[in-house]
Amino acid sequence: MGKGKSKNRNVYIFIIAILFISLTLNIVGIVLHVKNIYGYNYVSYQTNFETTVDAEKATVYATLKDSDVGFVEGFGPREVNLSYGHVDVPMEIKNKNNTTKTYTLVINKPDKRSTENRLSDLTTNIKDIDFNSNQYSYNINVGKNVSEIVISASLKSAKSEFVKDYEPRRISLSEGLNVAFIRVKSEAGVERDYKLNIFKNNTDEKLEDVSNSLDLAGLSLSSGKIKFQEDKSEYKVNVESDIDDITVYAFAKNPQANVTVEGGNNLVIGNNVIKVHVNLAGQEKVYTINVNRRKDDKSKNSKNLKYLDVGGFNLNFKPDKYDYEITADYNRNLIVSAYPYSNLAQVSISLNEQKTDDKEIKIIVTAEDSSIKTYTIKINKQFWNMKNEIIAVSITFIVGLSIVALLKSYEMKKTQKKRQKRAKK
Repeated sequence: MGKGKSKNRNVYIFIIAILFISLTLNIVGIVLHVKNIYGYNYVSYQTNFETTVDAEKATVYATLKDSDVGFVEGFGPREVNLSYGHVDVPMEIKNKNNTTKTYTLVINKPDKRSTENRLSDLTTNIKDIDFNSNQYSYNINVGKNVSEIVISASLKSAKSEFVKDYEPRRISLSEGLNVAFIRVKSEAGVERDYKLNIFKNNTDEKLEDVSNSLDLAGLSLSSGKIKFQEDKSEYKVNVESDIDDITVYAFAKNPQANVTVEGGNNLVIGNNVIKVHVNLAGQEKVYTINVNRRKDDKSKNSKNLKYLDVGGFNLNFKPDKYDYEITADYNRNLIVSAYPYSNLAQVSISLNEQKTDDKEIKIIVTAEDSSIKTYTIKINKQFWNMKNEIIAVSITFIVGLSIVALLKSYEMKKTQKKRQKRAKK
């Protein structure tokens, strides 16, 4: 009898072990399924998605699972402009009964704008300044016969700019203290002041005779660094590819001279010539600034996407990879977002549906020169989905318990028969 019970106990342990292993494998299958197919998305019909996009705009597209469902006007696939921080992009659909449902894509645009708002150089035509970009206040003493001063400056960052009315300029001086500011604004909009305390004292200052001068007293640029020297009339400056225009701040030594600037607008890639003309009494002197606008390093990628995402799926996107595959339930709505390297390129997204089992999302990038590059996302029908995984776990559990119950019932019947035999004896 003891051996029979021990044998039955071993059978139970074996069945329970098989049941436990089966349940474990199925649960692991669900977890892997969720991780590989849905990524962070544990709900087949998720309505909120979140992504990070570092661009000025993004193209958003969504697929529809039913033929009798359409987008609400103004809430369908579209291009959206992005501001820094969070931008909610609702995709609203409605069925033939006018029942609506909203899917929301939250786009996070990180603020990577430069906060650099310092000067790299600050000079005057009257007095030298012992300049330090981290020192923001300076004292200058000039004689009583100095009626004006020219302030020149260079920006430390090409992405910063001078604030209007506080840029390099010529200022008139009055008796006593004169305060002048050079104000710089960073790309992120943060401003910084450099303060000049110019004290006009009672001493005489030896001044240069500029009555016949055609020289400049100061020369500064809104972009690019220039080290002005009075005896130098030609300069070379490099600027980045995103600089289209340059403002020239040029001031003649002789206030009576006329200064005109030729060029500086609509810069092309490569060399651009800016000429500063100083005219006085029929005479002219020309300063030449050769501005080299660097080639855009991203120009070779002008037809490529910089970012491509399907909400809830890990594409392992690479700009030079054009074909992708995902496995998805055909009853699931998909939200696709994409943006190109070049802000001048256009992106269009469409669903190519030839047959029930042949669906593709086409992302077409049209560059400024009208050339085209196409990205394709093939949608494989998901036959074994999470629902099936859960059903498999349930069936395994039920079958396991049924087997245990049958074995227990068989054991009870067998014990009852033995008792009946002993009773007859």
